Amino acid sequence: MILLSYEIGKNTPVYGGSGFPEVTQGKCLDHGDSCNTLNLNFSNHTGTHIDCPFHFDPNGKRLTDYPAEFWFSTKVSLLDLDKKPEAGTLIGPEHIGTKANLLDPKTEILFLKTHWGDSRSSEEYWKNPPGIAPDMSDFLRNTFVNLRIFGFDLISLSSYTNREVGRTAHRKFLNRKDPILILEDVNFLNLGSDILKLQNVLIAPLWLEGADGSPCTVFGNVGL
Repeated sequence: MILLSYEIGKNTPVYGGSGFPEVTQGKCLDHGDSCNTLNLNFSNHTGTHIDCPFHFDPNGKRLTDYPAEFWFSTKVSLLDLDKKPEAGTLIGPEHIGTKANLLDPKTEILFLKTHWGDSRSSEEYWKNPPGIAPDMSDFLRNTFVNLRIFGFDLISLSSYTNREVGRTAHRKFLNRKDPILILEDVNFLNLGSDILKLQNVLIAPLWLEGADGSPCTVFGNVGL
């Protein structure tokens, strides 16, 4: 089993470069308290996190509207772009079409490795990353008939330099009729040479009542 999510800490990159997580000591055994605790202050869209329809639709489903079985799947596929796209690129069907058609059409969780995770410790990761083009949503729906979650190693579906296009893309993915939930800031660094051997995935969101999204711990199993 491997982790496909990042830990949240003071150096976690955030969209727009502001509102960094605050993780401070609460109680402390070294100070004579009865136990150790932490105080947490950060957006629910921090680190590896899920976007639900309510994020952009006041009548869309919220996190806790989804049953437990929704978050686990054995029908998992991964697309690797092979080459890191240029900053500000809008990644669309033309970037993945040939490869996508070779994958299981019954895929439920689809990952896209853009290789931008290699730049996560630098400012460019949040400031001028690629985004996902709005027409990608319809392409994925037509290619993967059971798709429910789309995850990738970008800080957001929306490039910070193309925010209006990014909002349109979010609305198209998260539309209430046929939503594809968005899993952002996925960690592929632990996969290594096993990147194409991902067998199943469990996504464990912080179970926040009525939330539009939530930080997630994502576990994956790889096979031979």
